[in-house]
Amino acid sequence: VAQVLYHVLFADPDNQAARHLAADAFEQLGYQAESATWRNAYLYATQELRHGVIKLPPRPILSPDLLGAVDTSTLFDFIAVRLDAERAIGKRWRINWTLTDRDETVCQTLSNETLTQIVGKTATDADATITTTREMLVSLIVKKATVQDALDSDALTITGDAALVIDLFDLLDDF
Repeated sequence: VAQVLYHVLFADPDNQAARHLAADAFEQLGYQAESATWRNAYLYATQELRHGVIKLPPRPILSPDLLGAVDTSTLFDFIAVRLDAERAIGKRWRINWTLTDRDETVCQTLSNETLTQIVGKTATDADATITTTREMLVSLIVKKATVQDALDSDALTITGDAALVIDLFDLLDDF
């Protein structure tokens, strides 16, 4: 019976009679389950079948507090993971970062649609050099500020090609 019910629901998800019958079955299974995990799973399935999937607003992937707590290497790895490789096709650059509040430097390279970085190093042939604080970098990552906002408020300075820095943050995906 359960197999037939699943086939009906997959073939016709709007079949209300089948949805209510499945919800009743899951409800009974939930009431009889001794394990809290299974009870919650069955009762949540009942709720979804009767009322649909709850639509939740999107959440930011990480909070500024969490990004502020990770080490610099992990922070730049997070930037690299968010790179949209398709939009980065054919782009190539090297950017030096200086985080003044932590006295850290990072050499970041975009090549072959891949963003890599070496903490503690700088490149002599960098296309741009950015000087800012770690807090401002986190604000840029979580989009609390734009590169232009940071430049206007003197929270960030760029030597070299500023368009590359703006392009970098434009190439990042939001999950």
